[in-house]
Amino acid sequence: MTAGHPRAAAGQPFTGMALDRADIARKDRRWVAELAMRPDARVLAAGPGTVLADAAQPALARLRPGRGQLRDPILLGLQDGVPLFAADLDQLPDPTSGAPAGDIAADAAVVDDAQRVISLREAGVTLPASEAGLAAYVSALMNWHRRNRFCANCGAATTLAEAGYSRHCPNCGADHFP
Repeated sequence: MTAGHPRAAAGQPFTGMALDRADIARKDRRWVAELAMRPDARVLAAGPGTVLADAAQPALARLRPGRGQLRDPILLGLQDGVPLFAADLDQLPDPTSGAPAGDIAADAAVVDDAQRVISLREAGVTLPASEAGLAAYVSALMNWHRRNRFCANCGAATTLAEAGYSRHCPNCGADHFP
């Protein structure tokens, strides 16, 4: 263990996340929208089996949302009062073209040399326990969203509900949870 950056015990990576998931308040769309517009709001990005890390320190990259409010924000929760949102790494803008890659791209910061993509496995052994736990959480939640865009009951496209903690089928009314 290093001073100031305790690591998870051997064999127990991903166990140290401390995050207020705001499970009741997140149902209030206005409150979530206000969080997304706060200047201290940050976005964590994950791809299939990867997360975006800070290149200079053992931590996840915390991107500032770009112009305006995030569309369909996926709220991870509050960390020391700071709102953290999730983004699909594949949907962030391509830093070489400056063009948006997907829905969230117009509102998310561009990945640059200050960040690097690491595997979830690397995150588990190189990041402090709290950051590794957060890496596992954002990765799992984004993977669930990638795999559950359509209703398991009727096949219709689902929409985000509860700031990303569930998906709702407007066709048959089913709610789906991670």
